[in-house]
Amino acid sequence: MKKLIFIKLFSLLSIAYYGQKATDNFAGKWRTDKGVTIDVVKKGNSFIGTTATKLVLDNLHFENGTWKGYLIKPEDKKQYTCTAILEGNNIKLTVKKGVVSKVIVWTK
Repeated sequence: MKKLIFIKLFSLLSIAYYGQKATDNFAGKWRTDKGVTIDVVKKGNSFIGTTATKLVLDNLHFENGTWKGYLIKPEDKKQYTCTAILEGNNIKLTVKKGVVSKVIVWTK
């Protein structure tokens, strides 16, 4: 019984700690794992991210408890849906194409 209570309490605390909020601020300069700097700025109720010359993150907005947007591949300008989680100095972007997904981490 104590184990069950502990598991439920741990689950609730995890949700509260990792839960996303509409007030999350993604603005700033972020570095990809390839060393590219992305400048993320707020535009209305969403965020966009650009390199020196190209848009790479578009319409990152809060919807139904989740940050959703589009990651754009600079080489061919293909858009992929993504979700974003702000964890300290990291943005974890989960990019989806069909049933395949990939997690990309940008660091501040």
